[in-house]
Amino acid sequence: MNRLDLTNVVLKRLHITLLIVAVWAVMLPMGLVAWRYPLGGNGLLSILAGYAFILWYWPAGWLAILPSVLLAVDLTPWTGWLLCDEADMVLAITVAIGYSRLAWTPPIHRLTPVAAPLLLLFSAAFLVSLTRGLWPLPVPDFNALTDYTNSYNGLRIAKGTLWALLLLPLLRRTLAENHAQRYLLSGLLIALIGVSAVVFWERLTFTGLLDFSSDYRATGPFSAMHTGGAALDGSLALLTPFAILWLLQARQLNYAILAVIIVGLSVYAIMAIFSRGLYLGFGLSVAIISVSALPGRRDSRKPLWQSLLLLSLLCLTAGLLFQVFATGGYRTLAAILALLISALFVGSLSRALLPGGSYLAIGFVACLASQWLLWQWLAKGAYWAFGLAAMIWIAGILIFGSKHRPVGVILGMVGFAGMVVGTGLVAWHWGGKPALISTLPAMGLALGLVILNFRLRVWRWERSTVLGAGLAVMIDLGRYWNAFNLLMPWYAQTNSVIFEVALCVMAYITVLWIEFWPAFLERMPLAVKKRFNLDKFQVFLRRYMYVFIALGVLLPTMHQSSLGSVLLIMGSKLSPLWYTQWLPLLFLISALAMGYGVVMLEATLVNRAFKTPSEARLFARLARVIAGLLAGYLQLRWG
Repeated sequence: MNRLDLTNVVLKRLHITLLIVAVWAVMLPMGLVAWRYPLGGNGLLSILAGYAFILWYWPAGWLAILPSVLLAVDLTPWTGWLLCDEADMVLAITVAIGYSRLAWTPPIHRLTPVAAPLLLLFSAAFLVSLTRGLWPLPVPDFNALTDYTNSYNGLRIAKGTLWALLLLPLLRRTLAENHAQRYLLSGLLIALIGVSAVVFWERLTFTGLLDFSSDYRATGPFSAMHTGGAALDGSLALLTPFAILWLLQARQLNYAILAVIIVGLSVYAIMAIFSRGLYLGFGLSVAIISVSALPGRRDSRKPLWQSLLLLSLLCLTAGLLFQVFATGGYRTLAAILALLISALFVGSLSRALLPGGSYLAIGFVACLASQWLLWQWLAKGAYWAFGLAAMIWIAGILIFGSKHRPVGVILGMVGFAGMVVGTGLVAWHWGGKPALISTLPAMGLALGLVILNFRLRVWRWERSTVLGAGLAVMIDLGRYWNAFNLLMPWYAQTNSVIFEVALCVMAYITVLWIEFWPAFLERMPLAVKKRFNLDKFQVFLRRYMYVFIALGVLLPTMHQSSLGSVLLIMGSKLSPLWYTQWLPLLFLISALAMGYGVVMLEATLVNRAFKTPSEARLFARLARVIAGLLAGYLQLRWG
């Protein structure tokens, strides 16, 4: 061995020795502190020793254990310790065991040329801030470490950043192991369950689960909340997106159900805190995750405008939900959110498993009759009616995972239909007609999700329906070639109520023609499409057509309701024979019935002109739908 090799060996051994000495120089004082623990030093030492044993034989275990300890375990109200608590001892064990094992292995990660100076600048700024917080350092006394107004409180604030810097190299090394990210996700989900469960128990104990009118604000498992702060807000904002991501990635039904429960518990905790900053952060995180989880988003070559478009649509949906909350309160909002979640599950069920329409009809009638009785007989029957439908839906989803899959499909669809009706009852019970009218577009969105995913046969007429709707609206406009004047500020009459109607008409005409574009693109020569990049546009339409279908349902629904609202304002100019406060809803129902009738007429003419097979069976199904809509219209108007 030459002198250079000998020097390297000596330096390596010296490095290992100094690292181990430094690590245990931190661990031994923590052991002495744990021995003086007010709630039982021997018990805490035993727990820490067991944790150290686990880490020695399972190095990645701290990813699953540490998040739950840091976020869900805080015994400061019982110990009185502020500067150093049980979490610091667990962190010390993690650092000591982790670096003791890393001392014998060569490094596999190094900071990039950009990350290294940034981390150095951050550390320098942190040290400057800590120095300013501690200076001037007073003479220590017995209350130096327990006073928030003392300069020594800077140490309590700084220890979180210090622990994070110490754990950063260990985290980078541990995440390189197999299944390490799965362990980290498990730890974060356990921490979220702990934080949300404490908030749930706190609300149940002091105010009640559904009492959102009191001034009481939950503090969760964080003792620092007694002086305010955002510990609870930050933990929920950081942890809840991981639960949503797990729900989107779930491949088995039992995991999906567990994820729904965790997300529901965390969303309840978020709603019960009444923090606008948390609401904004949660909404942004959900929007980002939803966009990133859409099909095809892993392709980095996708243009930015597609992401911006989808993000805008998510913001539109958020605005729709906000309108529901403004008129129907949190109960109606909770019902709508539950309905949208159930729509995602019901839409993924297989249509081939349905044994027949008669069973569905019997189930629908029984569910609706039970809901009607609950609504009529009980003081809060609307909530009981929605709860009954939700239980039927849950039973269907659970049974779907067993060998009785057709029964699960029937119960799931019956429960979903009952939840649609129950949502309307909750909106009516809470906010009356305005809440019900504001809730209808969101209910239509949920139905659209189910119809799109379930791929019902009615959608075979999609092109003819879109063409008929577009032509009908253009005829209704009259001189449609002057419609662009609305976009000219010097022509537009912004003070007119009809201005809003015209903008709505133009908006959903645009959506209708976008929906009709695939029919043109399929017959267009490939060379022409490639020359004008229409082939990429065709792929985009195929992938995201469901977004425009949802807009095509949402915009006319809101427009027809607004027409009825305009007539309510002009009530003095209407005949008493037709004036009623149900005009917005009646406009919407009549538009739906007329739309189905136009589709039937157009399909009949096309069948006769082009000698195509008759669609009599499908006509019969749509005729029953029209009859039901007209019966509901007559009941609302004259009942």
